[in-house]
Amino acid sequence: EDPNASMLELVFAPCSPLAGGNVNWISKSDEEIIDATMGELARLFPTEIANDDKWPSTSKQGPNGEAKLRKYTVVKVPRSVYAAIPGRNKYRP
Repeated sequence: EDPNASMLELVFAPCSPLAGGNVNWISKSDEEIIDATMGELARLFPTEIANDDKWPSTSKQGPNGEAKLRKYTVVKVPRSVYAAIPGRNKYRP
């Protein structure tokens, strides 16, 4: 165990295109999801996230960032977000 390492756990619950989302994240590969996540972390923490060749979205990071992804797990739950779409009221009690 590395005493200088930290764990960051994220929950990403996107809605599907059917419910108005602009990207079908469930159909994306784990690597595509992680690359997008690393890009968002790089945007939010520009001085902390390192440029990592494995994740193209970090390519614009400056030389001072040290935080790199060591391991990850993506768990997809396709129906985790409720979608209020037209025509569904007939199924309500």
